Amino acid sequence: MWVIGIVVLFVGVILVICYPINKSKNNRCTAETQGILENIQARFNSKGSAKPMHVYSYQVDGVSYELRTLDYSPQVAYVGDACTIWYNPDKPQDAQAYRGSDKYLKTLLYIGLAMIPLGILLTILGYAM
Repeated sequence: MWVIGIVVLFVGVILVICYPINKSKNNRCTAETQGILENIQARFNSKGSAKPMHVYSYQVDGVSYELRTLDYSPQVAYVGDACTIWYNPDKPQDAQAYRGSDKYLKTLLYIGLAMIPLGILLTILGYAM
């Protein structure tokens, strides 16, 4: 049971840490342009499992940029589909294909905050048993 507690605690901490990062990215990337999903590549982690890396192309003021991200745009289903890309007007290469709403981000924050004490409690109970 203590292993479950550690996992719940870890996921809660990750959700809490991700909130200010995603909020900051949303605050920076305020301008929009149209992009195209150019490719989906396999990105392997240290354990050898693959995650899809989405490659988007977009243009700002006539300059072409490429966005490589593990995030995907819910607007696209296939390579070649168009979607909205949000970018930083001061630094157009700083971009994102998915922009979580404030309500969505706060929901994840609250879930993370609830998971931390639950994880601690489960860990303590697991060791006590």
